[in-house]
Amino acid sequence: MGNVMKTILISGVLLIGAGAVFLFWSAGNAQNSYEQSVAEVNNMGVFILETTAYDRELLSSAATTVVSLNTGNPQLQTMVQSDPDFPWDEFQLVLESDIQHLPDLFVADAPVFNIATRLDEQDSRQAEWVREIAELDALRLNTLVRMDGTATVILEVDPISYQSEQDDSSIEWGGLSGTFDISDELEYIKGDMRGSGLSAQADSLLLEIGDLHYRLDGRFGSHDFYTGNQSLVIEGIRFSGPAGDAAEIQDMVVGRVAMRGEAREQDALLSVSSNVELIDIEVADQRVPRFQIGMAVDNLPMEPLAELRDMMQKINSDPVDPIQNSGAMQPQIIPAVRKVLTGQPRIRIEELALDTGAGELHGELDLQLLELPPDMDVPPQFWLTALQGKARVRVSEPLLIQLATTGARAGLSSQYEAMGQELPPDEEMNAAVDEMVRSQLESLEIQGMLLRVGNSFRADLSLEEGELQVNGKSLQTLLSGGTGQ
Repeated sequence: MGNVMKTILISGVLLIGAGAVFLFWSAGNAQNSYEQSVAEVNNMGVFILETTAYDRELLSSAATTVVSLNTGNPQLQTMVQSDPDFPWDEFQLVLESDIQHLPDLFVADAPVFNIATRLDEQDSRQAEWVREIAELDALRLNTLVRMDGTATVILEVDPISYQSEQDDSSIEWGGLSGTFDISDELEYIKGDMRGSGLSAQADSLLLEIGDLHYRLDGRFGSHDFYTGNQSLVIEGIRFSGPAGDAAEIQDMVVGRVAMRGEAREQDALLSVSSNVELIDIEVADQRVPRFQIGMAVDNLPMEPLAELRDMMQKINSDPVDPIQNSGAMQPQIIPAVRKVLTGQPRIRIEELALDTGAGELHGELDLQLLELPPDMDVPPQFWLTALQGKARVRVSEPLLIQLATTGARAGLSSQYEAMGQELPPDEEMNAAVDEMVRSQLESLEIQGMLLRVGNSFRADLSLEEGELQVNGKSLQTLLSGGTGQ
């Protein structure tokens, strides 16, 4: 009996000791996980995160982290320069995080750590405008970290309503919610985020963005390139500026924006594709019911591409003079570009569609590099033998006339300006433009460079073995007025 009691007591001590060791291990891992997340955000270069306090205990811990803007980052330079009077360097958000690191032993898939983050309501360092716009508990971020290295991040932002007392500026936002599953080991991320409408107004500027839906499903693999799928759909965008604005855009409306992208890795080569569709575009008095372009680039060698990417990031991060930095690195950039071209990249426009009140335009392109140039300063004739591809364009006659008229008018205006002469009266100018367009289209049709198909024109181009053909005939033959096939 005594031996049994001793065994029970020893087992109990061992269990208690093991439990204490596990709690210490769990608390330490929770802190390491939190600090790693902070470091990963800092590596992105947009924000600067500093953990000013971390109180570690056995069952739970608490952390205070201050977020500021990295104003030296090139991605933020445009924003900083647009409003130099705003104290960007003083901008701060203070985050409070509660880290729970006592797992539920009765739930098989229970998270090892649960990190709940929110804006700190008490900290005086908090940016003043946050207090004005919304309650500080409007932001909530929960991170559930599991034993196998996977994590689920849940983001919630409550609706925000703000009206300035000093001027007419205001913000109305319906909020945001998203869930992301992340695996550190597999470098995998899958997420879904939805946001409600945003309306912001300042002085005579107005920006309205409809509901949005963002999805991604992929991973960060070789050389830190993202491979997988992404999509973003925005239900309407509107921008209004003051009359006579330097940008010359007083009112712009897009009924719907849909963007999709995909990246694939195979045999150390990267292929990327994207598709952008804009529905019901209105700029000033012009309306375009639909514009769509789908593009793809194949055969990009990943290691040289990563080298070129790092060079460009280094150039853009120069806080003094990126252009001068680019010139200094030119001897390194050109060899890097040549290395990327060794993969014989292929560029495709899978679909180009423009639908207007005057008609439609459709186009396709498939172009591949077959031969690496001896240097980047080769004559244009080299590319006729180094490239192989084909293209097709079909455009309705009214739309072609409209596009040609716009180009002819711009060309004539430039000629008058170059000669220092005033533009002729509108009636005379219009007559000259109409005659120029009629003559050009008639000449192209007679030469065979445009084929009439009903109420449309078509042009098929092909480049192979150094010969460029238009509608099945050699371009040189067409330009010389011959009829050879």
